[in-house]
Order: sequence, then C-alpha cells, then structure tokens
Amino acid sequence: TAATDGMIVKSRVTVTLIEVESAKILLSKQISKEINIGKIPNPSYDHIVGGIKKSINEAMPEIEKDFSNYFVIKGYITQIKHNGKEFIAQVNLGKNLKILPRTELKIFGFDEIVDPMTSQTSCDIITLPTKLIVTDQITDTHAWAKIDGDPSLVKIKQLVQKNYDKGASFGLFK
Repeated sequence: TAATDGMIVKSRVTVTLIEVESAKILLSKQISKEINIGKIPNPSYDHIVGGIKKSINEAMPEIEKDFSNYFVIKGYITQIKHNGKEFIAQVNLGKNLKILPRTELKIFGFDEIVDPMTSQTSCDIITLPTKLIVTDQITDTHAWAKIDGDPSLVKIKQLVQKNYDKGASFGLFK
C-alpha cells in the first residue's frame, strides 16, 4: 500500500516572531507536515535531514497569512492611463517584491474628519471598493495593473497593499 511504500518523516516546528526591542512575542505558531522520503532500507543522516527540511518547507505556507500581518507589502500608485473605458495604474511594486501577474492589490484612501464640537481633525484610512489586478507588465521596481472597479476613485500617490486574502503568496516560502 502507499502508506508502507517508504519511510515517513514527521516534522513539527514552532515558529516564533519576537520584537527585538521589547522581547515581546508577536506570533507563535506550530506547523507540522509528514513526507515520504521513499523506500530506503538504511536511510543516512542526510536522507533524514533532507526529509525534515522538505516537510518543514512544505508546511511554511500555513503561516503566510500570519506573517503578512507583520510584513505587509505596500506601495503607491505612480501613474494612471486609460484607453477608452480601460484604465490601468502603475505601482511602485515589482519583481523585487515578488509581485506576479494576477496579484490583487487593495487601494486605500485617506478621509479627513473634522470634529464639529472641537474642530480637531483626524484621518481615517479606508479600503476602497476598487482594486488593482497586476498585468504581465512587471519590471524589478514597478508593475502595471488593471483597475477593477470605479476608476474615478483611483488617484496618483494612493497607498496600495498586496491582498493576502485572495491567496497571494507572501513570497518567503517559495
């Protein structure tokens, strides 16, 4: 049977993210995976360590979303162009930050609020209902993206952020 056709290596690792200044634990999560290293009658140290490394590497995507909360890829819109009804925006994110075609980017707007009683102003950051979908036009430092939604909401210098909710890879674990 498949279950007995080789040696199974089970690995479990606790990944801990610690803020150096305060020594505060920001994230602690255990990941585990088992992997079949094949039919090896007398596995060597290298076989076993290789199996451990491979199993942990395959388990790492389990913590991508958790890591994305601490290491968010952010940029801003540098240009906007249109051809009839088709609108595209250039962002200052590219291959060097693991931006790939079809990566979804959230767009943020800033809303100034004036308290009518105190006249104090504050700023709220809002996620716009419009998003960007990266095309295949990507350089090391920039990418062009199709504007998906109302293009009138999109402005140069607006903050954009890689959308990890849509299965975008954080990039460390590939």
